[in-house]
Amino acid sequence: MSRNFNYLFTLNSSPKPSNSLFERVMERINKEIQFVALKRRVAIFSVSVAVSAWAFLWALQVAELGFTQSGFTRFFSLLFSDFGTVAAYWNNFAFSLLEALPSTSLILLLAFVWAFIYSFNRLAKDMKNIFNYSHIRHTL
Repeated sequence: MSRNFNYLFTLNSSPKPSNSLFERVMERINKEIQFVALKRRVAIFSVSVAVSAWAFLWALQVAELGFTQSGFTRFFSLLFSDFGTVAAYWNNFAFSLLEALPSTSLILLLAFVWAFIYSFNRLAKDMKNIFNYSHIRHTL
């Protein structure tokens, strides 16, 4: 009886893996590594969007305070209240507006606006890629 089993096992050789098995396994591992990196980027950019939104609101308050303290709003309101005088002395009026402009506050505000838009853009792209990866993960 044991002789029959030995004979049967010698006839049936072990199955050979396909030639592309190694490449498919390595491709899947690389996709998983990319997916983990993508999830990290989403987490980082989510925090970045929240921080830059908060910083934008703070810079907006600082810019508003700068406009008020420098007198820019008073000069600018002359454009609507006394347009004839502004038109007559438009050159001096323009230089007065530029001089009263709180440039540091505006630069800070624009920097945080740029940071928010950049972070939100990257977050949206990465979220789109995660959605695409989730479809790929279920098909493989």
